[in-house]
Order: sequence, then C-alpha cells, then structure tokens
Amino acid sequence: MKHFYKLYINGLDITQKFGNRLLSITAIDSIGMENDNADISIDNGEYYSVDNVTKQGIVYPSPGDLIEVELGYLKASDLVNFDATDATANAPLSRIIGEYILDKIAVSYPPHVLKITAKKLPYDSSTKNTFSRVWEKEGGNVSLYEIMTDVIKSMGRTPKIAEELKNIVVDYAIQQNQSDMTFLAMLASSYGYTCKIEADSDLKEIIYVMLPATTYSFTNKVDLKQDVFSLKVRMPSVISYNYEENPKAKFTGIVAKYETTDTKTKARISSNVKIGEVGKDKIFYTLPSSYDSEGKARSAAESFYRKLLRETKLLNISIYGDPRFKAERILTLDNFPTQIPKEWIIKKATHRYSGQGYYTDIEAEYSNDKEIEELLKKEREKIKEKKELTKKNKKNRAKNGINLLTSEQKAVNNSFSITNK
Repeated sequence: MKHFYKLYINGLDITQKFGNRLLSITAIDSIGMENDNADISIDNGEYYSVDNVTKQGIVYPSPGDLIEVELGYLKASDLVNFDATDATANAPLSRIIGEYILDKIAVSYPPHVLKITAKKLPYDSSTKNTFSRVWEKEGGNVSLYEIMTDVIKSMGRTPKIAEELKNIVVDYAIQQNQSDMTFLAMLASSYGYTCKIEADSDLKEIIYVMLPATTYSFTNKVDLKQDVFSLKVRMPSVISYNYEENPKAKFTGIVAKYETTDTKTKARISSNVKIGEVGKDKIFYTLPSSYDSEGKARSAAESFYRKLLRETKLLNISIYGDPRFKAERILTLDNFPTQIPKEWIIKKATHRYSGQGYYTDIEAEYSNDKEIEELLKKEREKIKEKKELTKKNKKNRAKNGINLLTSEQKAVNNSFSITNK
C-alpha cells in the first residue's frame, strides 16, 4: 500500500523539507465540542535547531501557525476499504484530515525528537471564563433555542442552531460557575444534540448546535466529488473491533410532564407523556421541566429518548488507514455478525501514520435513525391507542351514568305512582 502524507504550514507545502524524517502523525477528529488535535513527531537527529533554524536552513513552525494534515494513497485501489467497482481506482485518494493551530513545540533527547502539538481551534480567554446566570420567563417555557442563541452571541460567535430546538422548552436554565462552552455542550448533550465549532472563510467562528451526523449537511460542507456522507466498512479492512451493549443502562424510558387548561372550568390539568420500555424492572427518567402542551412534552421526551438509545450500544473499530472517515459521518458495517447493528455515527476518528503504516481508529455510537424512528412511531401509536381507549371509557361511563339515572328515575316514578294509588 503506497500511502503518503503532506503537511502544510500557513498554506505552504513543507512535506519535502521534512522528507523521511517524519516519525509519526496522529490526527484526531471528534464529534461535538471535544478538542480535535494533532501530534507530529520528527526525527531531529543532527538537524536539531538553533534559534528556530536548523543546520540545513529549515525554519520550523512557530506557535500560532496554521497546520494542515493531509493523508492518502497514490492510487485509490491501494486502499483496503476501497470499492473495487469504483471507476476512480487508479486516481490518487487523499483528504485533509484537519486544520489545526500550532500550540507548542517540544524537543527531546534521547533520541533527538521534535514534537509539534496542534489544536483544532485557537480557544481564547473568552471561551474559558466562567459565568453564573439564569434564564427564565414569567410563566416559564423558555426555549433551548433562545438560551443557546443568547450564550453564543454573548461569546461573540455566530449561532447556527437546529430549528426544532424552538419546540423544546424548560421552566428555567442555570449556568453555575461554568464556561460558556461547557454550559452549551452540557445543555445540548442533555437533549441528544451536539455542538461543533467551525470557522468560515474569514476565520470567524460559527457554533453549530444540531443532532449528531447532521453537521456536514448543516454546514453544506459535503463536496460530492470529494466526499460521501455515508461510508461502508468492509471486513477485509478491519484489524480489530469491539462491540458491546450496555446492560447497565439506568433508565429504559422518559417521562415528560405537561399542563393544560380546561376550556370550560379553566382548571389546570396535569398529565404526562411516557416513552420507552415498560415492565417490572423498568425505570423511567422524569424530565425536571413541565411543558405547556402535549406536543412540546413529546418533543422533549423524544429528544431524550434518542440520547438514551444511543448510549445502549458502543462500537470501537480499527481499520487500515482511510482518510475519508471523519467524525459525524454515517458508518455502515458490511458483512459483520448479525448481532451488531449496521448503522452508526462516527463519534471520533483517530488517524495514525508512521513508518509502521497508516491506521484509523474509530469510536462510534449507535444511531440507526430508521430504527429509532420506528421505535418512536410505535411509542406514538401506543399513546394514540391509550387516548382512544380513555376517550372510549369516558363515553361508556357517561352512557352508564345516563342509564343508571334513567333506572333510578323510573324507580322514583314507580314509587310515586304506587304511593298515589
């Protein structure tokens, strides 16, 4: 397999300057707010630097420089996971794994090694400062959309938030001695959503809040000529994998409370939406907020239930290097044991490149949207059946009450008739 690497510093290709002195590259692409980073180790040997300039006259990068890591193959057909029917088999296949900001440089001995550590984003002090504040409205019901928009704008960033978050409301939200980033990530993940920071063409940061696996479609980043949103993993490319189900999941369902007003009596009526497995040993988690409609309660319950389902199955898989695998892409397993679900979301992709070869380690979370939607559909049908049964029982009770009243009235009439004879 003829794989290769390229390194760019501030847009300039410096690969040839490092040549065969590269020891290793580890580049990480993660879902959500986790820091993506890259570690690059170079044989410093007799080329050790003095005042940032080596004996060979090579200027090493400095903290703050933009580093891009590209990995790939001279021919796409060299990729073990490549589809043999693809017409581009003889063309090169490579991808930019990530763009990083150089954080620090370390030189060590023995042996002579220069290590470059870079991070995906240049977090400034505004993302690390902690705050305490409260969001609430008179009468309750402040939407997650409103809260997140407020937080992101206060950070001086541009918000791009999923519209459906307007329908998920809470009585209040408290940020207690937390950084805006931490609070935002916690609030989003609590409802099964994820946050991602990206930079636009002017390097202005945009913060996205969305369901997992929607970042690329949300940001229009998918270049159909270069990338695909869903990728297959074929068994020949697999080095190892580990799949497990989480039997210790604490909760099996979600309860969301809501209140409505009786149109006739104006009395407040409390009710709830319950989604999930029921049974003797089943435990339901009750959302702390109360909603003002059944629809909003159901939206919140379904968001939590999606998160609950994702946490029940875990997959770790190592394959021969494939630069196309990135966080938030859909991962489809081909020819794996039937006990393992086929569709996953890539939570974290770690690309390891060295003289020993090129490998990709993948952490994935379960997210077969079709299956989840089928489960939610069944839950909605259960709720509908329960409503219809309740409505039918009310009618029957009303009917029985009329019949009883009629019988009692007949008895009174008969008694009256007997008395007056």
